[in-house]
Amino acid sequence: MATQNHNDTDWLLAMAKGDLSAFELLYDKYAPMLLGVIRSTVGDTKTAETILESVFTSLILGKSQYDTSNGRVFTWLLGLARQFTRELALAKKDSSAQIRSFESFVYTSASPEKTPAVMLVFFKGCTYDEAAKTLGMSTNELKNTIRTEIKLLRDLQS
Repeated sequence: MATQNHNDTDWLLAMAKGDLSAFELLYDKYAPMLLGVIRSTVGDTKTAETILESVFTSLILGKSQYDTSNGRVFTWLLGLARQFTRELALAKKDSSAQIRSFESFVYTSASPEKTPAVMLVFFKGCTYDEAAKTLGMSTNELKNTIRTEIKLLRDLQS
């Protein structure tokens, strides 16, 4: 069990350095469980997916930093999900509050033309191989492009 938690921590550290394969491992491992918990809390799949997107977006943009004193990675991710659920509930109560998802940020601030690899992989559901073929590049080139695009998005966000 400690080994599993150690791997999770290593994945978070690697992801913070731009390793998208670490992001994929964390997402594949935790997204289904988190989505189930969030869906049972909010009672709506679309809202649950929005909250899940916010949790993982905060990881990509480096806005949420894991600290081992926060407990296990899954427990920490659940805490983030609860936080975003509360924020969403507050935003719905206040009609002037607007919730900006990562996708809308890409569309309004960065424009999809500047981040086509991110759009294909994270929002259109393409595999790396499918996205690479669509963009006319190798899978390794695609991964490097995604890293560059994420850095661009981080710079635009700050």
